[in-house]
Amino acid sequence: MRAAVLVLVLLVSGCVSSGLQPVKQAYLLGDVRNFRADLTEVPEVPVSDPDGIIDLFLDPNLTYIKISFMPDNYTAFYAATGFEVANKLAVAYKFLYGRDGAVVLYDDLEKNITNCFYYEATAKKICINAVPVRSPEDVENAENEATILFLPSDTTEVILTDRTVVLRARSFDETERDYTDLDLAADRFLLLILNYLNSTAEKPGELGDRKGLFNQD
Repeated sequence: MRAAVLVLVLLVSGCVSSGLQPVKQAYLLGDVRNFRADLTEVPEVPVSDPDGIIDLFLDPNLTYIKISFMPDNYTAFYAATGFEVANKLAVAYKFLYGRDGAVVLYDDLEKNITNCFYYEATAKKICINAVPVRSPEDVENAENEATILFLPSDTTEVILTDRTVVLRARSFDETERDYTDLDLAADRFLLLILNYLNSTAEKPGELGDRKGLFNQD
């Protein structure tokens, strides 16, 4: 499946890597999208359950996404990657829920949640917010919630645990490149969602058959 996703990314981007310059753009959902990491490296990041991740983040009952991390020496990296994740998810949800109407950005003062989106075309509401935690054990999700947890680790991978996607990152060193392993994991996660929508979404609020993307070796 990794090889199949790599082919998809390079075809939609219209780019072929020379081996010298990183590929950081892909044509997805009707426009050229910029990414932080080299897209030729992204498919090498292992993912534990791609179908489960797509099911979770494209669940029409999902209304609140938390981007969580434990504040430490890497907090600046978490902020940069979190901004990227939030913005790319907003692109995905506008394509899915709001292509034919206005999108209203608002704060849910009653729940003390910021960065919420209302899609008039489908009356869909979803919020994407940064929520620092003291430890991974502090992450909790209600039935309509999901968490994306940034976690330094000895490996770089994307893991789905219940309603939490853990983006594990081995290195935050940018000495020889302008992105981190966290960016690789984040773009791996984002491309699961964006590639799926790009391949199967037919109109706002409806998804097509996913067989074309995932029934590949």
